Amino acid sequence: MGTGMRKKQISALVSADIAESEEMVKRENFKPMSKEMRELAKQAGFIFWDDVSWKPFDAEIDWSCDYSEDLKRYTELIIRKCIEICEKGTNTQTTSFGASQDIKNHFGLK
Repeated sequence: MGTGMRKKQISALVSADIAESEEMVKRENFKPMSKEMRELAKQAGFIFWDDVSWKPFDAEIDWSCDYSEDLKRYTELIIRKCIEICEKGTNTQTTSFGASQDIKNHFGLK
């Protein structure tokens, strides 16, 4: 098999993979990270693709890195933010329902 044929096959496979990924994202109703979650992820040390032209389709975070410590920090930041929201008690009072509503609203959840 000639080099030209291998390149064509590789190119076809890559194109098919990209198209399949794009279709999967559409089927899964991909939603970008909320502003709040993105900010916490950046604080934790995650590396974002931002506007790099060669990033994977609809990718936000570059997952090729080792995020072992960053995931711990990210979790801690989310927990601290939830505690902060509960301590403010702005939703009638710091009841379980009021606190949960405040947390959902803050992170843009339903």
